[in-house]
Amino acid sequence: TEAGMAEKAVAYWIKAGAYALERVANQEATAHLLRALDTLQDLPAGRERSTAELKVLMRLGPAYIMTKGYAAPEVDAAFSRALHLAESLGESRQMAPLLAGLFSSTFVRGELDAAKKIAGQLTEAAAQAGDRPSRVGALLATGCHAVVSGNLVEGHEHLSRAISLYDIEEHRNIAPEYGQDLGVLVYAYDALALWALGRPDEAVRRVAEAIALARETGHPHSIAAALSLGAQVYYCLDLPEEVGRLTAELMPLAQEHGFLHWLIDALIGDTWVRAHRDKSDEPVRVLEEQIRRMEEAGYTTRLPFEQPVKAEILRLVGKPEEGLRSVEEAIAGVEREGLTWLFSPLLYSVKAELMMDLGAGAAEVEPVIRAALEEARRRQNRAGELRAALSAARLYAAGGRAEEAARLLSDVLARFGEGADTPDIRRAVDMRDRLASAAPP
Repeated sequence: TEAGMAEKAVAYWIKAGAYALERVANQEATAHLLRALDTLQDLPAGRERSTAELKVLMRLGPAYIMTKGYAAPEVDAAFSRALHLAESLGESRQMAPLLAGLFSSTFVRGELDAAKKIAGQLTEAAAQAGDRPSRVGALLATGCHAVVSGNLVEGHEHLSRAISLYDIEEHRNIAPEYGQDLGVLVYAYDALALWALGRPDEAVRRVAEAIALARETGHPHSIAAALSLGAQVYYCLDLPEEVGRLTAELMPLAQEHGFLHWLIDALIGDTWVRAHRDKSDEPVRVLEEQIRRMEEAGYTTRLPFEQPVKAEILRLVGKPEEGLRSVEEAIAGVEREGLTWLFSPLLYSVKAELMMDLGAGAAEVEPVIRAALEEARRRQNRAGELRAALSAARLYAAGGRAEEAARLLSDVLARFGEGADTPDIRRAVDMRDRLASAAPP
């Protein structure tokens, strides 16, 4: 019968799509799965058609992540429809990976309240499923949300629990189901948390672990994620050589597989590195183009991170006025939308540095630095506190307050038990010692 032929065709296209995903032929997989969706219309409505559609969408969602990016409307639509079908069919075992996919899309779009709700649903689904991958996925979601929201201790605790549960052999074959290996993202986001918590040496080790794990899985999208998030950590540590090393590998990988979101990240990181030696307008032009592409793609969660990068690049190429306007716009957007607070101390510190570059006085700059210090301390963001303390020390020293500046740096440095070779700590130690020797006896 015609329905019987359609049923066989749907099964064929689903199988072809799944095989293409395993081979990381993402465009091919998407084409096969869309053919399956089209052919489904020839089947009579009912449980069999809904079951087949669910199978298609469970694969199409991850394929869209890899070909269109996490924030693409097609990703949200695929996972939302799949969740509706799974609920109506009573397929509770499928809920966790579908909720994980919907969380990723919502999270990257910067809809943090909605993402937090989905993470809670994922936690409940994982508890019901009981399997280790579902539990790791739930801890990853709650941990990512906490870290980006600035709740660093909570985020690190969730991610540490996920690391203890993760097993590469058990997770190796489910990367196509989630779009990437869960363990890679767990290690990478924990590296970001450790940097902010003032544990830079551990953060660097976590980056190395994420990249090594990604290479072991052999999954290109997971490798791209590890390289991109690792470069982000190295940017936070102010290590341009390491950022350049990772982005140099990430760019051709992202281009080869069509990973638009990771390619944008790579180009932004590479531009920041080049701005250290290229003082022309070219780095600014490239950066603005990539931020525009990021906005068009809906990567709202990343924008508060990219704005201090833009401001720093403008400062590096000798355009502090433009840099100040950029960072002020970013601060206004973050405060208006409540997007993320992880990088807000950096935003305030960059603003303070640019204000001082332009000759602003203590009455104007000190409230900005105070905001950075207060926000960092409230969130236990030790890295942000150190960056703000460096800006404060510069201001205090210029105003004849060397002893106060040295004392502030000493207090902040005392909260670090590692990272003596990292640039920020070296700068802080050097400045503290210089100011202490200059202070009156």
